[in-house]
Amino acid sequence: MKKLNQHSTKVFLKLLEKLGPNTRVQVYVANRLPLTFERIQTVSTPEGHGTLFSLTYQYRQGKKEMREPQMCFILVDNRRMVHEPLAVSVYPQSYLQDSLDVLEESIRIERGKVVNVIDTWQLEHCRAGNILLKTIQEEGFV
Repeated sequence: MKKLNQHSTKVFLKLLEKLGPNTRVQVYVANRLPLTFERIQTVSTPEGHGTLFSLTYQYRQGKKEMREPQMCFILVDNRRMVHEPLAVSVYPQSYLQDSLDVLEESIRIERGKVVNVIDTWQLEHCRAGNILLKTIQEEGFV
């Protein structure tokens, strides 16, 4: 599985701090779509025990909730001490964009376990995830 770069991982961990013990948090910044961060489920991966998270910008179009985009990520935290950032890995799992009717799942999860990885999609999802998290930081969400 391919993971996000260290800068994106640090931004992801800042979002995780905002989430705290909650399962869902919405973050607002003036003149931007709200950002929703949600803890979904635990996942068994080849890299260790992980947690699946959803990260999305949301808005309403008529009666439909639109996600532009929504990315899901698996966080694997193998730290033994709090200050071991290299022991934390974030793997993009899926990419969804409602306006374009796109749904790509680069890591297939069944019954809480990773069962398949599509390497070419995962590489593209890593690029998209790094850009998304850089944008989230630049827009002031963290």
